[in-house]
Amino acid sequence: MSNERFNNLPTAVPQLTDIICAVQGYESSSVLGTSVQETLADVLTLVPALGLNFTTVTTEITTMIVNYIYFVNYSSGLATLTLPATSSVGQVLYIMGGSVDGWIVTQNAGQQIIIGSRQTTIGGSGEISSTNQFDSLQLICTVANTTWQTPCGPQGDITIV
Repeated sequence: MSNERFNNLPTAVPQLTDIICAVQGYESSSVLGTSVQETLADVLTLVPALGLNFTTVTTEITTMIVNYIYFVNYSSGLATLTLPATSSVGQVLYIMGGSVDGWIVTQNAGQQIIIGSRQTTIGGSGEISSTNQFDSLQLICTVANTTWQTPCGPQGDITIV
């Protein structure tokens, strides 16, 4: 795959259609390519170009780092992911479910997660968790160090405490 196809990505945060167009070599989303599998595989090659990193969670406890995609594949029970203690507005976290026992996102003192009109309890007692193996969501920091929100609905039914 040639990297010159990725020169037309927007300088701001690109949308998925922008990324797919760049991967397929198209200037407009109205003429997207037909090979979804190839497109999705190619999108993963763009993760570093977008300033994101990808990691597979295979341990029980993980302290998250901003601008990472976390694929939860811990096979010995519930995986616990803790929000980063420091974050700047606009930084992101992606959590993708893959393990049967699911995941839980815990908070540090003073932190909160907001999903639509629902929000966690502020501080260490607040948390969100998956109810299905493949539950996934994106979080964006909206108040430095303390507040994370979803820009769109999560995939699945997330439990909020």
